[in-house]
Amino acid sequence: MSLPDGCAKAFPIRFRCRARTVVIDIASLYGIVVTIHNTCKGQVSVRRIDARKLYYGFPVVVLSYQTSDGEWTMTPCSSSYTLGDTLCVGLDSSTTAAQCIVREGRCTLSVIRPDMIDIVRALGSAHGRSKVASSGVVISSLPDVWGAYPQGAQIVFVMEVESVQEAHGYAHFRFAIRARYADDALLEAGGVKPEEVSTLSYVGDSHRRLLTSSPASMVPDRP
Repeated sequence: MSLPDGCAKAFPIRFRCRARTVVIDIASLYGIVVTIHNTCKGQVSVRRIDARKLYYGFPVVVLSYQTSDGEWTMTPCSSSYTLGDTLCVGLDSSTTAAQCIVREGRCTLSVIRPDMIDIVRALGSAHGRSKVASSGVVISSLPDVWGAYPQGAQIVFVMEVESVQEAHGYAHFRFAIRARYADDALLEAGGVKPEEVSTLSYVGDSHRRLLTSSPASMVPDRP
């Protein structure tokens, strides 16, 4: 196969990528050859660190669940992700939250706004049945199914436990998502406006951790 007119004079293409020069040979339409030359005066490297934990920007969410007497309570969580209709959460297995969710077999997960940071801190530092009252959070009920959420949440998942695995003192929950809700202000044409969603993120290590605001990127994931 021949190249289009003008292409033969157009390669190799060179561009800068941070501290490296990347050379792309487009002579082959079926196999792009990429050559990376390190042009740094000093060697770029990483260093092993002594940190028992390392958080690289996990969204902070709030789990809502019921105690044995049916009372709603909540706890913040910074270890969760979704895959299709499955949502996975990690919790310290010794916590009341983990034990209640195992017993009840269901809970809700709420994606909160960055301006709810004071509520997150209060929920994280309070313990026992007074947690919700002392945090100042207002509990709202879902309109048509079982579930509750902190007033002001952006997105809410209603979930049922599919499995729990314990390892190294942590409970790894796999939930089936039974329903999804979103703030009216986030909705357009039956979907969520991603540019309007912003979260609190957990960043740091065992030495120091921060809660940071993470606004949505305006770059689409697909052209």
